[in-house]
Amino acid sequence: MIELANKRNKRALIILAVVAGLIVISDCAIGPWLDDWKEVRASLAIGQGKLDLISAVHSPTKQKELAEVVPAFEMPQGEDEQRLQFEVKVNEQLQKAGINVASLQYVGGAKKQPGLSVKLLRLKCQGKGKFDQIMDMLTRLNENPGFVSIEEMKIECGKEKREEMEMTLMVSTFVQ
Repeated sequence: MIELANKRNKRALIILAVVAGLIVISDCAIGPWLDDWKEVRASLAIGQGKLDLISAVHSPTKQKELAEVVPAFEMPQGEDEQRLQFEVKVNEQLQKAGINVASLQYVGGAKKQPGLSVKLLRLKCQGKGKFDQIMDMLTRLNENPGFVSIEEMKIECGKEKREEMEMTLMVSTFVQ
């Protein structure tokens, strides 16, 4: 009977030693390997997210959306050419918005800009329209490839018809 108990004890001790060995091996060898694997998977997921973002930005539909947000701008031409093109485009934008144009005239000559190799030319526009027409025209100014900035703007309510407003707008463009 004592021998049987010793055999059982030996088996139990062997099983206990194997289990203890497996626990030590898993803590020392497998645990750190699993931690590294989790870090690698997390960094791969981050990298995949970046790739997805880049590919989304470079998709044709996304590029079209971005192109609509970015203002159209062309390099300035000679003063005479740019003057005519800019005036025609601004007049076209005013007409498209439904604003009745009273006058379009350039204010002063082209002024040299410090630190730049271009001159600034300012166009003064006067007209009448409703508030929403004026705002529509303002939001579409960035579609003009020669448009640089709004230098001055004045909107007054009509004296007889309050919904009809008088607008004075000075916009600028660069010329060579």
